[in-house]
Amino acid sequence: MIHFEIRKEPGRPAEFSYDIKSLAQEFFPEKECFVDEREDWAGEEGYPIRCELDGEEIIREKLPPGYNKNTVKNLIYNTCKKISGRELPWGILTGIRPAKIALRMLLAGDSGQETEQTLREEYQVSPGKTKLAVQVAQKEAALMGRFDHKNGYNIYIGIPFCPSICQYCTFSSFDYKKYRKKVDAYLTALEKEMAFAADFFSDRELHTIYVEEGRRPLCPRRSCDG
Repeated sequence: MIHFEIRKEPGRPAEFSYDIKSLAQEFFPEKECFVDEREDWAGEEGYPIRCELDGEEIIREKLPPGYNKNTVKNLIYNTCKKISGRELPWGILTGIRPAKIALRMLLAGDSGQETEQTLREEYQVSPGKTKLAVQVAQKEAALMGRFDHKNGYNIYIGIPFCPSICQYCTFSSFDYKKYRKKVDAYLTALEKEMAFAADFFSDRELHTIYVEEGRRPLCPRRSCDG
């Protein structure tokens, strides 16, 4: 079992708890992970955090003021890496497409080389994956430049049923076996919504259709190595 303790912070319930759990379980997927908030730490400066792995304390830190999600995740990543002897190809990234971060940096004016360096140093992404993320982001930027954003539109279709939900997944996804009786109703509703969208946007050009389906082979942290 993995047990974290963090400060109870009014207005920011369980701050970073999702990121903490998902990252720790990438290293130790067989273990349950819990995050408890300590009221006696409320009001303390910085970010106090404590962690036990199978009853043994592995983290007792208080990150200084100015901390952010990445500093918290890097602390956990470095600790788990040392204990497990493993590194994750996508570093501290959880619940987000890596190319999204790379694209944001490229659009802000960073070069491809600068973006790769940030992904390696701040997010601990492997060299091979940094190149992949930047290449995908560069292709996305080129495609986006061809679209008529004022008069066009894009369609996103989320398939909310998954035969095997990855622990880091942030999409609305439900166990297919448990909810299979809902599938036909979902498809009927989807067909109606597609027909409505086609009519509503009939005076605009459809640029892209993105289908997000919950299948483990498509999850990048599970299907890619090195």
